[in-house]
Amino acid sequence: MSALAVALVSTLGALTGQGAAADEVTVADGRKTPAIVRALRSANAPRIGRLRQGEVAEMLGSYRGWYRVRLPNGRVGYVAARDTIVVVEPTPDPASDLMVTFVDVENGDAILLKLGDVELLVDAGKSNAWKLGLGDALDAVQGPLETLFITHPHLDHYGGAADVLANLDVARVVTNGERRGPPRDRAAQKTWSYFEDAVSSEGLRVESLPVGTILTPAPGLTLEVLATGDPQGGRFRDTGAGTDINNDSLVLMVDYGGRRLLLTGDVEVAAGKALVDAYCVNRDPATCPKLRADVLKVPHHGSAHFAPALFRAVAPTWAVTSAANRGTALCLPRAESSEALHGLGARLVSTSAEGSGAAVLTISTRGDLRWKLPAKPIFAWQKRTARGPGAKCGAPITYAQGQ
Repeated sequence: MSALAVALVSTLGALTGQGAAADEVTVADGRKTPAIVRALRSANAPRIGRLRQGEVAEMLGSYRGWYRVRLPNGRVGYVAARDTIVVVEPTPDPASDLMVTFVDVENGDAILLKLGDVELLVDAGKSNAWKLGLGDALDAVQGPLETLFITHPHLDHYGGAADVLANLDVARVVTNGERRGPPRDRAAQKTWSYFEDAVSSEGLRVESLPVGTILTPAPGLTLEVLATGDPQGGRFRDTGAGTDINNDSLVLMVDYGGRRLLLTGDVEVAAGKALVDAYCVNRDPATCPKLRADVLKVPHHGSAHFAPALFRAVAPTWAVTSAANRGTALCLPRAESSEALHGLGARLVSTSAEGSGAAVLTISTRGDLRWKLPAKPIFAWQKRTARGPGAKCGAPITYAQGQ
């Protein structure tokens, strides 16, 4: 059986870290036939209905191997656990639980951290991100947005920032210290200038923070700068071609409730190796407490250009990829990245699910993890079968959310 955003009640503790309540049951991913609903907890009991792919039933109870459910037509019966999955709805305590929303902005990053009335946004997606889902996600913001972080000056990370600034009261803007335009680029970058103008019009200035900076935006919540760009602490020099823009991403370690979340921007091979060299004992990824994290925001939308040593150093239990739904323009995410993480035992999560792909993680003060994941499966493209114009992505590999 395949479990998606969710977990079977019998394994719920292992998956979420606590016995979160579940309220819906749906058909297991990959099952081609409906799940049979019976009058009693027996495979020989009379059938009283069927639960088809995409339908949900209200969960009324859990028994060994069976779920008691109420069908959309009101009938109550039992469905075999092996044929279904339980959709877990987090019930956060707004005052003390950290909610991390990986917003579905297609191929881009936008991550909202919310602890009570303190909110932080790491990246803002591309130019149309507000309409794609960022605006809806930011409806949860109460009062000012304490900090808007832009990990690096690529449009799929800062393109939606002007809309954020126009629609919210933003208190602070932090970038990796780099910008677009000469001398890096031959000509001015209109979109970056638009972002800087939007910051200035709000009476703010763009700040950068040196490596080692530790922010404490709310009691118990810390963010540490592990890497950043020029001029403060960056390892990679700018070039006219801008080839090191990804590698100079702002990298943040989020810590709350004894749990750690590593936000990596778009770092690629060189920056991944540099992180290992900087923080692992004797550059050994097996001995790297500084980079260990429960959750990894997979670098560069799951690109094939990653440092395996970084994945080993982080050793995540969960790996979250922000990517478009079956977008063939860049063939992201790639199977190489997903398979490497799967091989380390990480559970895969992605915003690439069909429809609304936002993923929400709740971390309690005790360190309990609860997930609300899209019901649809995720995928990763295999290596391109050809090069040059007209080349297509390889066939996708499909994964169940949280598996």
